[in-house]
Amino acid sequence: MIKMLKTQTNKSEVQRIIDKYGEGFDVIYFDGKADGIIENKFEVARNLLKEGVEEEFISRNTGLSLDQIKNIKRKL
Repeated sequence: MIKMLKTQTNKSEVQRIIDKYGEGFDVIYFDGKADGIIENKFEVARNLLKEGVEEEFISRNTGLSLDQIKNIKRKL
């Protein structure tokens, strides 16, 4: 689900973010910042997985779903 802070946000940009990251968590989109916020969550998850941190802990602390965490782990 996408929560919009600006009514004039380009719907194609929102769809691009959904296509890239999926719909497993809420995104607050404002002035193009959502993409960076999401990517930061994925980067944190990748780094924690590399350190051997448990998937459930990463999910609870990043807001990413377990499926998203497992998908990231498969790509490492």
